Amino acid sequence: MENETLAIQYRNAPLKVRVGRVMMIIGCVVMFLAAVANLVNFIVGLIDPSLLGAQAWNIGDPSASFAFWVSPFLVIFFVVSGIGGISFVTDKGPFKRYASLAAVVFLVVILIDTFIAIRHLGHGIGDPDVSKASAWINFALGMLDVQLSGGIYFIGWFLAKDYVGD
Repeated sequence: MENETLAIQYRNAPLKVRVGRVMMIIGCVVMFLAAVANLVNFIVGLIDPSLLGAQAWNIGDPSASFAFWVSPFLVIFFVVSGIGGISFVTDKGPFKRYASLAAVVFLVVILIDTFIAIRHLGHGIGDPDVSKASAWINFALGMLDVQLSGGIYFIGWFLAKDYVGD
C-alpha cells in the first residue's frame, strides 16, 4: 500500500523533481560505466604500465602517480554512490542516506579532479615527447570520467533532494 502511495506521489511530483530523479539515474549508470573503465585501466596499468602510459611509479610526476593509485578508491566510491543514488530515487535500500553525502563529496572531488586534469593538460602540452592532440584527448576523457557522472549526479540530487529520500 505504501509503495502505491509513493508511486502516486512521484507521478504527481513537480517537473524539476522528476527531472532530478531521471538525472540521478543517468548519473548512476554513467558512474557504473566509469567505475568499470577505471578498474580496467588500473589493472592494465599494473600489468603493463607502458601500455596505457600509466605513471604509477613515476617519481618525477607525483600527481600522475597519485591519480593512478587513488583510482581503486574512486571505483569503490563510484559503485557505492551509484547504489546510493538508485536507493535514493527508489526511496528504499541500505545506501539511500549515503546519496546526499556522496553528492556533496562529488562536488569536492569534481573541483580537485578538474585542477589535476588542468595541471596534466599543461604538462602534456609543454612536454615535447607528448603530442598536443594526445594531451587534449586525455584531458577530454578525464572530464568525461568524474565531471560528467558526478555533475549529472549532483544536479539530479540537488533538484530532487527536497522531495525524495532523506
